[in-house]
Amino acid sequence: ASDFASVPRILWVLIPPHGRSAEASVVHDYLYDNRIGTRLDADLLFFRDLNPVVPSWQALVMFLSVRLFAQKWWDK
Repeated sequence: ASDFASVPRILWVLIPPHGRSAEASVVHDYLYDNRIGTRLDADLLFFRDLNPVVPSWQALVMFLSVRLFAQKWWDK
């Protein structure tokens, strides 16, 4: 199951949780849910999939966010 991008509501104006990043978010959630590859592999694929569909600053912020804050989801 995907929650799309886990973005705090206050930031939705800058980084909407749905929209152009939805497909990359669903793939990322699938990789996390099924522990396919390493966490770094999943996060790098997420970044690669975001780059053509969102501004580069947004892809970087989303990538850094999962690197900094998503360890607890990987460990579940």
